[in-house]
Amino acid sequence: MGRNTNTSPQNGYVVRKDATAKRLTATGAEFVPTSSQEFGGFIKQETAKFAEIIKSAAITAE
Repeated sequence: MGRNTNTSPQNGYVVRKDATAKRLTATGAEFVPTSSQEFGGFIKQETAKFAEIIKSAAITAE
């Protein structure tokens, strides 16, 4: 992913709060500041990746 070009002061504000960051870190989450477009691209890539895994493993909903 590329560097965040969003210079809005609110970008990532909630996640940068100490209490929020500690809770997310405790669950194993990692905050990576990105633009909306970069995040959308990441979601698209992950969806395609897991769709292929599900298809190849013949996983179905019960």
